[in-house]
Amino acid sequence: MASYSVEICLSTVSPNFERYCHFNSIRNSPQLSAPPVLRLPTGSMFHEVPGARPPKVIGGVRTVKKGGSLELRCPVFAYPQAWVRWERDGTAIEPNPSISYDGDNVILTHVDANMAGTYTCIADNSFPMFVDGPSMPHQLIFEQKVSVNP
Repeated sequence: MASYSVEICLSTVSPNFERYCHFNSIRNSPQLSAPPVLRLPTGSMFHEVPGARPPKVIGGVRTVKKGGSLELRCPVFAYPQAWVRWERDGTAIEPNPSISYDGDNVILTHVDANMAGTYTCIADNSFPMFVDGPSMPHQLIFEQKVSVNP
């Protein structure tokens, strides 16, 4: 049976700018590569969808009790500042008495079963690469599922 070591914090970038963590055998020859997974102190885990264009990151499932509140963060830091929009199950989210915005984040209050679904933050900071040049799209998609417990 082969033994493997995991290279943590050491990753490579492929020619099309995808990041990969490498799992090597004891003899240090590459055996397996996989996209990195980020685990936060809160227990949330995120992973990048390989080959997705624009880049897409999948967050963990967020669970909230019926009648409770939940803040969904859009973890994007960009310069120039990104323009952010939110969707639920592919439809734009409009503010209402149960859904509000705090900067780039969405706050769900008085949650009910109809608010469950896939919430997507789409961040865009398109800008010209050259003076007086056309704007180039630079987007990131962050997706997380929300489930509602009775």
